[in-house]
Amino acid sequence: RDALARGAADFVQPDPIKAGGLLFCKKVAALAEAYSRDCVPHQSQINIGFAAHLQLIASTPNCRGAQECWILPGREPDALRDELLEEPFRVIDGFVDVPRKPGLGVSINEATIRRYANARGTTVWPGAGAHPGIGIPKIRRPA
Repeated sequence: RDALARGAADFVQPDPIKAGGLLFCKKVAALAEAYSRDCVPHQSQINIGFAAHLQLIASTPNCRGAQECWILPGREPDALRDELLEEPFRVIDGFVDVPRKPGLGVSINEATIRRYANARGTTVWPGAGAHPGIGIPKIRRPA
């Protein structure tokens, strides 16, 4: 709040995955809006985390879009990006649609979880950590 009140912040950049969830980020965005500032959520997650970001952006009037995007195809295959969701995010004509199903709007592909689970029950993703953010698609808000 102090940075906004002093004019030291042009925008706020909460991350729903790292900064207290969607409700906390909505509160940060509302505070920024009270000072006529935008919200540009920090986005460093794919799939489930990206779904949370899309819901935040679509439901918050002063959100301009994500800071970065990790869902675009990279040079290497990536099971986390390509296989974890029943319906992976797709960028079409420069836009990604906000999911409309209940909750975050996505469903987990349980077969993918089983395929990559090791004997201890933890999951090891091929290509994890190699997520080049190649451009930023626009967010198509529900009508």
